[in-house]
Amino acid sequence: MGTFPSVTTKWIPKILKKMNEEYPGIEVSILEENYEVIQQLVLEGQLDCGFVADNPFFFSLSFPPLKKDKLLCIISAEHPLAQLNKVTLKVLNQEPFILPGKGGDIELKKFFKVHNITPNIRYEIMDTNQSIVAMVESNLGISILPQLLLNKISKTVITRKPEIDFSRMIGLINLKNPSPATNLFIIFFTSTALK
Repeated sequence: MGTFPSVTTKWIPKILKKMNEEYPGIEVSILEENYEVIQQLVLEGQLDCGFVADNPFFFSLSFPPLKKDKLLCIISAEHPLAQLNKVTLKVLNQEPFILPGKGGDIELKKFFKVHNITPNIRYEIMDTNQSIVAMVESNLGISILPQLLLNKISKTVITRKPEIDFSRMIGLINLKNPSPATNLFIIFFTSTALK
C-alpha cells in the first residue's frame, strides 16, 4: 500500500491495529511516497493500492473518494497576520514562505499557478509536519498544510483559511480488479477509518 504523510499520521496506525486484530493472516506493507510515485507503482502492479489526492488520469485505476481535506495557512501566534480571519493572496505573495518538499508541494504549486501567486519561498523542508510547524512557531515564515496534519499543533501556531477555498480530495486508488486481500483492505478501511 502506498501512502503519504498526512494519511500515514491520521489513519494508518489505527486501521492497521484494527485490521491486525480482525485479520491477523493478512500482511500489509507500507511505502510512504508522493502521489505521482504511488500512482505509477499501482499502475505497474508493484503496489496493490495507494492513497492519492485528486482523481488520477488513468482509466485503468479506480478512485473512490474518501475525504475532502482543507489546506490551511499556518502562522505564528506572534505574527501580525494572526489577527486576520483569512489570509489574502497578496499576503501569500509577500510573506516569507516555508514550502513542503518531497511531493508535499504538489497541491501548493497548482494553487499558486492557478491564482498567479509567486510565493517568497524562504525555506523548503522535506518533512511536511513537525519541522515546518516548528519553523512557523519560531516566526520564520508562514506555510500551508493539510488539515489532517494540524490536529495536534502547538497553541503558539494558529491556522487561517486562505481567502479562496483550498482543499484536496483524498482517495484510494487501485487497479479495477483488485485481489481479494486488497478488496478486503479497501472495504475495511472505508468502513472503519472514516467513522
